[in-house]
Parts: sequence; C-alpha cells; structure tokens
Amino acid sequence: MTAPRRFSCDPQEVAGTRALVTGGIQGVGEETVRRFAAGGATVATTARSPLPTGQTPDLFVRANVATSEGVERVVSEVQERPWAVRCRQYQRKVRRPEKPEVTN
Repeated sequence: MTAPRRFSCDPQEVAGTRALVTGGIQGVGEETVRRFAAGGATVATTARSPLPTGQTPDLFVRANVATSEGVERVVSEVQERPWAVRCRQYQRKVRRPEKPEVTN
C-alpha cells in the first residue's frame, strides 16, 4: 500500500456557501460535512438515524431521503432557515421540461 497523497487546498474555499449532505452522520458523509464546515460553508445534513453526540451541523434533519416523504421533510426544514433564501428563489425559476408530443 502506498502512503496517502497529500494535496493543498484553500481552507476557506467554500466560505459563504451552503451545502446539503445526505447521509452525513457517519463515514464519507460525516467527513464531507466536517470538510465543508471547516471550509466555512453553512452545512445541513440528513440521516435516518439520530444525530450522534458531538456532531454539530448547522441543520440536521432526521429523514429517509429514499422516500418522497423524507425528501419533502428535508425541503421543508431547509426552506425554513434564513440562509436558504437563495435556494427558494432558485427553485422558483426552475421549470420542468415540456413533455414531448407523441405522434404516430
């Protein structure tokens, strides 16, 4: 096995941004939350399990995002936060593509 690669990055590269990390309380998800937070981002995370002691994301929503009910719960919780205003504004501008007309 080779030694882990080290690479440099700007410690404030995501300062002022917002991140939503699903499955963010263990493993890769937990490390992703920590990295975004260390970089200055506002971080929301979700998981099916309760938030472990010692983890402090800006927002935690206990929900199963594999279900439509879980996704709706996360969206509702995120939109209640003042820092989510841009997300709501962007969401209003998104339009679903028109369904193609089927002709025979």
